[in-house]
Amino acid sequence: MKRSCKLIELDEGLNGLFIELLNELHDSGVPFHRNAVFYIDEKNENDIREKLLKDGNKKRLRRILATIIQGKDRPDLYGIEDVSSKTKGIKAMKFTGGDRGNLRIYCKEYLISKQLRIVMVWTHYKKSQRVSGQLKDKIESIGGYEYEF
Repeated sequence: MKRSCKLIELDEGLNGLFIELLNELHDSGVPFHRNAVFYIDEKNENDIREKLLKDGNKKRLRRILATIIQGKDRPDLYGIEDVSSKTKGIKAMKFTGGDRGNLRIYCKEYLISKQLRIVMVWTHYKKSQRVSGQLKDKIESIGGYEYEF
């Protein structure tokens, strides 16, 4: 199933967080291990933006982005959603605690010409550690998405 996604552009609200983070990492001398580019699924764009730009989520988003850009393994922030063989390349940005509940932003990763492309696809408030049958079906369907870059 081909879907459309949008590159996070320099003049968009979300990008302000990305630019600030990159500048901070650069100024602190933190090495970048990944050439990462971020996209948003066009069908779910408004919902994803609304949740990411909430005040309570901005700080956590910065930590998640830093983890990705630095190539660190932090499954508590950004981890594999390995519910079946159909979910290859699916990871979740994890926003937990406080008024955030247990928000997940499910992402699909592509590695193209040594560039990590991460598409933020869908949001979900996870209610338990266990993955329900309905959630598993949704994550598997995301695993089948193909995007035009």
